[in-house]
Amino acid sequence: MISEKAKQIGDSPTLKVAAKAQAMKAPVRSYMSRKLVTGTPATTLREIEELFYRHGIGHLPIMDGGSLVGLVTRADYLRAAGRADA
Repeated sequence: MISEKAKQIGDSPTLKVAAKAQAMKAPVRSYMSRKLVTGTPATTLREIEELFYRHGIGHLPIMDGGSLVGLVTRADYLRAAGRADA
Protein backbone atom coordinates (compact mmCIF):
# COMPACT_ATOMS: atom_id res chain seq x y z
CA MET A 1 0.00 0.00 0.00
CA ILE A 2 1.38 3.42 -0.95
CA SER A 3 1.17 5.90 1.88
CA GLU A 4 -0.32 9.38 1.62
CA LYS A 5 3.16 10.89 2.03
CA ALA A 6 4.46 8.79 -0.87
CA LYS A 7 1.59 10.01 -3.03
CA GLN A 8 2.57 13.61 -2.24
CA ILE A 9 6.13 12.94 -3.39
CA GLY A 10 4.73 12.36 -6.87
CA ASP A 11 7.15 11.19 -9.52
CA SER A 12 10.03 10.39 -7.19
CA PRO A 13 12.38 7.42 -7.69
CA THR A 14 11.23 6.06 -4.32
CA LEU A 15 7.60 6.00 -5.44
CA LYS A 16 8.55 4.36 -8.74
CA VAL A 17 10.43 1.60 -6.90
CA ALA A 18 7.50 1.07 -4.53
CA ALA A 19 5.03 0.90 -7.41
CA LYS A 20 7.21 -1.57 -9.33
CA ALA A 21 7.62 -3.78 -6.25
CA GLN A 22 3.86 -3.80 -5.78
CA ALA A 23 3.26 -4.60 -9.49
CA MET A 24 5.74 -7.49 -9.37
CA LYS A 25 3.51 -9.17 -6.76
CA ALA A 26 0.33 -8.81 -8.83
CA PRO A 27 -1.15 -12.04 -10.22
CA VAL A 28 -0.85 -12.47 -14.00
CA ARG A 29 -4.63 -12.09 -14.40
CA SER A 30 -4.28 -8.40 -13.49
CA TYR A 31 -2.26 -7.56 -16.62
CA MET A 32 -2.71 -10.40 -19.14
CA SER A 33 -4.55 -9.98 -22.43
CA ARG A 34 -8.06 -11.37 -22.31
CA LYS A 35 -9.09 -11.01 -25.95
CA LEU A 36 -6.59 -13.25 -27.69
CA VAL A 37 -5.78 -12.83 -31.34
CA THR A 38 -4.72 -16.21 -32.73
CA GLY A 39 -3.69 -17.85 -35.96
CA THR A 40 -3.76 -21.41 -37.27
CA PRO A 41 -1.04 -23.49 -38.93
CA ALA A 42 -2.54 -22.34 -42.26
CA THR A 43 -2.23 -18.59 -41.48
CA THR A 44 -0.05 -16.91 -44.10
CA LEU A 45 2.86 -14.58 -43.45
CA ARG A 46 0.85 -11.72 -44.95
CA GLU A 47 -2.06 -12.45 -42.57
CA ILE A 48 0.34 -12.57 -39.60
CA GLU A 49 1.72 -9.17 -40.61
CA GLU A 50 -1.79 -7.75 -40.80
CA LEU A 51 -2.72 -9.19 -37.39
CA PHE A 52 0.44 -7.80 -35.76
CA TYR A 53 -0.18 -4.29 -37.07
CA ARG A 54 -3.97 -4.17 -36.81
CA HIS A 55 -3.98 -5.36 -33.20
CA GLY A 56 -0.67 -3.88 -32.04
CA ILE A 57 0.62 -7.26 -30.90
CA GLY A 58 4.06 -8.82 -30.99
CA HIS A 59 3.17 -12.47 -30.41
CA LEU A 60 0.62 -14.64 -32.17
CA PRO A 61 -0.46 -17.91 -30.54
CA ILE A 62 -1.03 -20.62 -33.16
CA MET A 63 -4.02 -22.84 -32.38
CA ASP A 64 -5.04 -26.14 -34.00
CA GLY A 65 -8.27 -27.80 -32.92
CA GLY A 66 -8.40 -25.89 -29.63
CA SER A 67 -4.79 -26.72 -28.72
CA LEU A 68 -1.86 -24.34 -28.64
CA VAL A 69 0.67 -25.68 -31.15
CA GLY A 70 3.04 -22.75 -31.46
CA LEU A 71 3.79 -19.09 -31.05
CA VAL A 72 4.95 -16.66 -33.75
CA THR A 73 6.87 -13.67 -32.41
CA ARG A 74 7.54 -10.41 -34.22
CA ALA A 75 11.18 -11.53 -34.54
CA ASP A 76 10.02 -14.82 -36.13
CA TYR A 77 7.90 -12.84 -38.57
CA LEU A 78 10.74 -10.46 -39.46
CA ARG A 79 13.15 -13.37 -40.04
CA ALA A 80 10.63 -15.17 -42.26
CA ALA A 81 9.89 -11.98 -44.18
CA GLY A 82 13.62 -11.53 -44.81
CA ARG A 83 13.94 -8.26 -42.95
CA ALA A 84 17.54 -7.38 -42.02
CA ASP A 85 16.53 -5.85 -38.68
CA ALA A 86 15.21 -9.15 -37.24
